[in-house]
Amino acid sequence: MRVQGTHFVLNGNPFFANGFNAYWLMSFGADPAQRGKVTSALGQAAAAGLSVARTWAFSDGGSNGLQYSPGRYNENTFQGLDFVLSEARKHGIDDTEPREQLRQLWREEAVRAVGKRAGAEHWI
Repeated sequence: MRVQGTHFVLNGNPFFANGFNAYWLMSFGADPAQRGKVTSALGQAAAAGLSVARTWAFSDGGSNGLQYSPGRYNENTFQGLDFVLSEARKHGIDDTEPREQLRQLWREEAVRAVGKRAGAEHWI
């Protein structure tokens, strides 16, 4: 996706977002007992013609935090996010927001790791 003038363009065609916010998807995806709610919400959204979901792909601290301490990650929560992304794709819903948040997180971690090796922990 890119911007052309004042419009979004995807694969050379104008793109119009018709979507919804659902901050809770990752948390519910991390809990097997709640996953049905994720599937149901995405299915209902797709049936209503929505094609973009904006959800949180971060959660710091706490027992279900994606990053429970600096540089330490919760595998179960990552699996919950994977579940959400998989279900979104099954329903034809774009997952752009979580992917970009994860790219930023990985970018920061990579810079932090390089900085530590170079003795420059003040980079981030």
